[in-house]
Amino acid sequence: MLHWRWKSEYRWYEAEILCDLFGDWLIVRRWGGLYSDRHGEKTEVVPDLLSGVAVLFAIDRERQTRKPPYKRL
Repeated sequence: MLHWRWKSEYRWYEAEILCDLFGDWLIVRRWGGLYSDRHGEKTEVVPDLLSGVAVLFAIDRERQTRKPPYKRL
């Protein structure tokens, strides 16, 4: 399991790679506001662990280009 978390001034975002009971690799993304109860979640299947890590690095690049940028914790 690999778990990364990002935070901006008002929002948070996290993504993790998991292997489910059937042996499928999943990317689970969660996001929300730091000062509100609003949040969401999205799960997607990736072909293998290496593909999941590539998606995780793509998410990291996207988070850092946001305005204001997110910082990885």
